[in-house]
Amino acid sequence: MPERSWKLGPYLDYWLGHVIKPTRRPATYALYEMIVRIHLAPALGKYHLKRLSVPIVQAFLNGKLRAGLSVRMFTSCARCSAPRCPVPCERN
Repeated sequence: MPERSWKLGPYLDYWLGHVIKPTRRPATYALYEMIVRIHLAPALGKYHLKRLSVPIVQAFLNGKLRAGLSVRMFTSCARCSAPRCPVPCERN
């Protein structure tokens, strides 16, 4: 990984392209990319990694739970792929 002060958004892009894509199956990469694009990058991408804290991540997860996503649904991103998803996102 290049030496730099990372924000989470660019780091996740780097991680997807240089760590996940070459080592995982295409379906796994597609799932991770969708979770990053729909959930993580918009909400947390602006934070520097050194400043990202447990309270910030917990507030993000609490917001997802209040929006109707279960932890399991959020981590698998199953609702964003479902045709009748009750949770609004860019795919629904």
